[in-house]
Order: sequence, then structure tokens, then C-alpha cells
Amino acid sequence: MKIEAYLASLFPTLRKDQILDDVRNTRVELRETTVPAYEVATPLLGKWKWKSEEMKGFASSFSRLVKGGNMIALIDAGLKETIGTLAAAEGYVIKSYNEEVASVALTYKKANVLQFIEAVAFVSKFARKFINYAFVHETALIADSDTFVKDAITPAEEKWISQNFIAFCTAFASVAQAVKSVEDAIESIPEITIKSSDPHALRETLGEKRLDPFKFGFINAKMNPFYWWGKWSAEGEVARYNAAKEELRLVQLRKLNLEKLNERKPDAALQNEIQYMENRVQGLNAKIATMEAKYA
Repeated sequence: MKIEAYLASLFPTLRKDQILDDVRNTRVELRETTVPAYEVATPLLGKWKWKSEEMKGFASSFSRLVKGGNMIALIDAGLKETIGTLAAAEGYVIKSYNEEVASVALTYKKANVLQFIEAVAFVSKFARKFINYAFVHETALIADSDTFVKDAITPAEEKWISQNFIAFCTAFASVAQAVKSVEDAIESIPEITIKSSDPHALRETLGEKRLDPFKFGFINAKMNPFYWWGKWSAEGEVARYNAAKEELRLVQLRKLNLEKLNERKPDAALQNEIQYMENRVQGLNAKIATMEAKYA
């Protein structure tokens, strides 16, 4: 989203403590659910040859938009880098933001840092859902079941993964860098108030790279609705974290199930446990969607 449109979309006032809470919640989610999900998945899918057309297509796009190589192994490594780059963004907020932040007073630097924090939250959420998606589609072919995918993933989640994959690739490439690269990029962004500037003139004089070094202008998705709601309940944070933990558990179960099916040793009890967990995750995600609608 272009920086001017981003500014216009924000809630009028943001509090520094709310932003830092969101950073800390995202860091906990990364460390305790998303990174562990990839640590579980990578020993198997990090050397897996994709069988489903869906995953073949995503792997091809990832190679073109991010980097060639095994997509799951690369995401695994990048997520670990992201813990450090999120800390760099947090440090800038602690040092440079006032206790209350009026959106109309945001500079290009402050707005980019805010977008960076949003991007990390989006990458963590998408990556965790994507690894579950990968297991479902690869297992469906081995299980030879027409209804497997429909039972495991809701149509809304299938659509969300498909529509946001390019945004994920762009955001991932931006946040999964060496910490020094991110710090240098932040340092290079001008402290010019967006509202009072002429964006076209600035692009002519400074260049697009200095105003948008992380290429967030190419992302149309709203990466973290927290900043549009302007508020978010403690109950919502608990539901988000619980859903993340259950998605990690699903990855663990789905990996084991795929291994067993690949060895032609199906386990009915394991499949029943997966179905139970799928229902729990879908229920939690429905609860989160209801809260999002409430705070919109």
C-alpha cells in the first residue's frame, strides 16, 4: 500500500504502548508457534518433492519473487531472522515514538517502521497457516480423497491463502533480512512528515527506494488490522494466541500423518485427533473473525 494511502487508512491516534504490546505479542507468536511449526515441518518438507498442483504453483512463485531453493527451508531460516529484525523495529519505536502518535504527524520513517511491524505480524500468521495448507494438499493426494481438503480447510481460508501469497512473498523478503540491513534501511528513510510533503516531488528528489525501502507500496493487503481498529481486546489477543498454538499442534499431527501415509501405515486414531483439532482451530478462527467485525 502506498504510504499516502496507508496514512489515510490509519486510526487517527495510536498509542506507543499499544504498538509495543503488538510487537511483543507478535514476537511471542513467532517464537512459540510459527518458528516451531517450521522446525517440525522442515525435516520432512524441506526435502519434499511437491505433488499437488497448488504447492507446485506456490513454490514456482516463491522462487521467482523471493529466492530459489526449497521454499519451506527458506521460510524456516527467514522466520528466525525476522525475530531479530522485529527487535530492531521495536528499538526504534522505544527510542523515537511519542506516547501518543497522531497519524497525521507520522514521518516517512515512523510510518515505514509501523508498516514493518505489521508486516512481521502478517508474515507470522500467513506462514503458520501456509504450512498447514501445504500438509493438507500434499496429504490429500496420498490419501486419494476427494473430500480431504474440504474437510481440513474452510473455503475462506483457501481463498485467503491464494489471494495473499504474493503479498506474503513481498513482506517476507522485506522482513527476513539480516538485522544490519534493516537497521541501515530504517536509518536511510527521511524524517519528513508525510502529510505536509509533496510525495511526487520527494520521489523525484530522493527516489522511491529511500521513501519505501521495504517495498510495502507493492502490498495491497491490510497486513495487521490492529492499526485500523484502533483498539483490540485482551480476549482477542488470547484467542489469537490460542489459535496459533492449536495450528502448531495441527502441524505436528499432520506431519506424522503424512509420514505414516507415505509409508502406507494409516493410523485411524491419529486421523481422528487431526479432525478434532481442525474443528477447534476453525472455531477459534471464527471467534477471531467475529471480534474483528466487532472492532472494525
